[in-house]
Amino acid sequence: MNENYDVIVAGGGVAGVAAALAAAKAGARTAIIEKSVWWGGLATGGMIFIYLPLCDGCGNQVSAGLAEKLLHASIKYGPGNINPQWREPGSPVRYRTAFSPAGFVMAMDELLEKHKIDLWLDTLVSGCTVKENRVTGLKVLNKSGKHPLTGRVVVDATGDAEIIRQAGGSFVEGANSLAMWAIQAMEHCGEPPVSGHKLSTHIGSAINGQIEPFSWNAPPNKRRGTNGRAVTEFVMDSRRWLREYYNRNYAEGVYNRENLYALTLPTMAQFRRIARIVSRGGIPELGYNTPIDGSIGVSADWCHSKVVQEIPFSAMLPEKVEGVIVAGRAIDASGYSWELIRSIPAVAVSGEAAGTAAAMAAESNISPHLLPVRTLQDRLRLNGCLISMGEIGINYCDFRPVSADEKGH
Repeated sequence: MNENYDVIVAGGGVAGVAAALAAAKAGARTAIIEKSVWWGGLATGGMIFIYLPLCDGCGNQVSAGLAEKLLHASIKYGPGNINPQWREPGSPVRYRTAFSPAGFVMAMDELLEKHKIDLWLDTLVSGCTVKENRVTGLKVLNKSGKHPLTGRVVVDATGDAEIIRQAGGSFVEGANSLAMWAIQAMEHCGEPPVSGHKLSTHIGSAINGQIEPFSWNAPPNKRRGTNGRAVTEFVMDSRRWLREYYNRNYAEGVYNRENLYALTLPTMAQFRRIARIVSRGGIPELGYNTPIDGSIGVSADWCHSKVVQEIPFSAMLPEKVEGVIVAGRAIDASGYSWELIRSIPAVAVSGEAAGTAAAMAAESNISPHLLPVRTLQDRLRLNGCLISMGEIGINYCDFRPVSADEKGH
């Protein structure tokens, strides 16, 4: 069996979903491949259930298009609220929300089905077909066996530049801290269990007992995510850490296994920065608050107000590999700028640009790096995207609160 597509999206995280939706909207015959059975990647299977801000912390929206559509989709089938006070200058409120991971998955199901995208869940990318430095298709493996998929353009939304690495492209590994985000049940001792407690500290829902988000980041220890054994150790160490947390609480006598326990664990390793490509024009270490030629969108910092990042199309184009556009946290950004391009809204921004560009390149039968960036920018504007700081009407060029030695999260 050999399936032929205009655009193949590898990876069904938020970046991949945005890319597939954008490509299909542009008229491309589109497939999306996801190794798990959940869309959303770290946002859902990774339990990172906070849709970070689309605003700059000063009342200005900086990310729109599918980034905004997916924000609202994240709370369509679950609790969560957007406080309208985010529009007020100087307000600490941001244009963001927490969400139910399961509810977000169902909303993405609905969007992908509506756009008649060919969906491949529980399917691994086992390799790629390369002809004269151009990726022309992917090799996939699922319960039906091994299959070749042919595509005019491939979007690498794997989160770790997997397609680029398989095709022999250049990449840079990232360092990670041990992490654990999960959802736990926690009754307030001394109070009778009452129906109607919060689903989490952020999300309201009727449920017996209080369900709270559990998040824990260790100091940086340079863990790597491109080695199979290292990934296994990362997952096992994070769960061992969680066991120790519960054992300490049980030993203190305040909580026990009936009033404090894990409900949902992540279904994927919670690496933040696995690998990024070497591109045709990347974002420098402190590239935030700086106008960049060829920007296709803007993302906001969730830790600082007045800190935004323009994302150039060139950072999504691998240096040596043709026929592929990279979307999400594996685009070429260094230092703190890598932090700013890996949030949920940021990967939706690059995902929409990647899917749109892939469809346009497929229609013109050219490699994506030959697509005029101005043509892409015009199409994104028509789709309601915000392209640059200048178009938004903000200028923070002289505001530099983040130093070169500030660590990621």
